[in-house]
Amino acid sequence: MSKQKKEAKKVDTEEGKKFLIVRIFELFVRVAVFSVILSVLIEWFLIVFIYPESGAQHSLNVYLSEVEYMKNDFDNDHSGFGFTPYTIMQFFTDSMSSFIFRLFEWFNLGANLGGDGFFTLLDDLILSVVFVLSILILRSVVLLLSFPIFLFVIINALSIGVTKREIRKANLGAESSRRFNLAKRMIMPSMSWPWFIYLTSPTVMHPLYVILPTSILLYVSIRYASEYFEKVF
Repeated sequence: MSKQKKEAKKVDTEEGKKFLIVRIFELFVRVAVFSVILSVLIEWFLIVFIYPESGAQHSLNVYLSEVEYMKNDFDNDHSGFGFTPYTIMQFFTDSMSSFIFRLFEWFNLGANLGGDGFFTLLDDLILSVVFVLSILILRSVVLLLSFPIFLFVIINALSIGVTKREIRKANLGAESSRRFNLAKRMIMPSMSWPWFIYLTSPTVMHPLYVILPTSILLYVSIRYASEYFEKVF
């Protein structure tokens, strides 16, 4: 009977792991989709009520400022596998910038951003969608290229947390399910919320203001979750 319970528990654990992977994937898909929708709605609200005189020029300026951050901050000297983060970023920025400026040439939109007319407002709303999507793609690439930082943080937090746990067990220290559960619940929000704020921000935001808080929150949550984990590894 005991053996059957262990086998059933093992099956439940494997299914739980699979379900957790699906949950993580679904979470980030939802964050990405919701970020797109909310970013567009925020930009439309700002165009209609806050700065109608600027129109889509505001989101265009945000995009150009973000591109400037990328060009200044990503290093072009250290390459791996024949490319650098800068070359990847440059490919995306050049492609999107070329598409945006072609839109201006095709529809002669240079002097039509902002204004009181209905069709001018309609042009601003449509163009703002293009600019907002470009900003989201650019920021998503930044987060993707920052993944090695998060991986380093996770490995470091796990190693320190497990070491602290073994030291506490050797000294006959008590476990704390409350601390473990609290830290465990913080792991996903520590990643998703800073990224969500970064992706939906209607203003210029330096990537460091997102990567640093995310790394700190992720480190603290994983470190304490691994330190107060109650089962034997």
